[in-house]
Amino acid sequence: MHIVIAICALLLAWQRGDWRHIAAYHKTILYVAVATLLYEFITRDYAMWDFQPDRLLPTHTLTDLLYVFISQPCAVLVYLSNYPRQPMQQAIHMLKWIAIFLALEWVELRMGRIRYAHGWDIGWSLLFDCIMFPMIRLHHRKPQWAYPLSVVIVVFFLWKFHVPLP
Repeated sequence: MHIVIAICALLLAWQRGDWRHIAAYHKTILYVAVATLLYEFITRDYAMWDFQPDRLLPTHTLTDLLYVFISQPCAVLVYLSNYPRQPMQQAIHMLKWIAIFLALEWVELRMGRIRYAHGWDIGWSLLFDCIMFPMIRLHHRKPQWAYPLSVVIVVFFLWKFHVPLP
């Protein structure tokens, strides 16, 4: 399942991504990767969710790296490079991506490819997606605002889920 998502993300990025202007999206792609890796580091012994390995990706680490370095960068590229100019279209675009991520997670949950713990559930994932996509856009447009706001969001989730710091 994880490899299928990565292949679909690559195909979508190849078809719909603005590769000519990849440099314009590079910093935000790194922002998402660093945030994901930071989550993995902070919650390594207390994960809210984690991807379950399968036969083709036999370890949790390989599965996470596939998402960090393939699926997520492709998604960010397509999300940002197709971001509309009109406010109503922007809201629809954002809601579409939230729905896609939620649907993919729901399928992964049903197939046993993702596991929740410590009070996390698909409702929290929905809230997270509703925060994540605006933050990706904010980082792309105004990174100086995205970083302090990201710290506040991280502190909230650490507090809410009683995550012990390493």
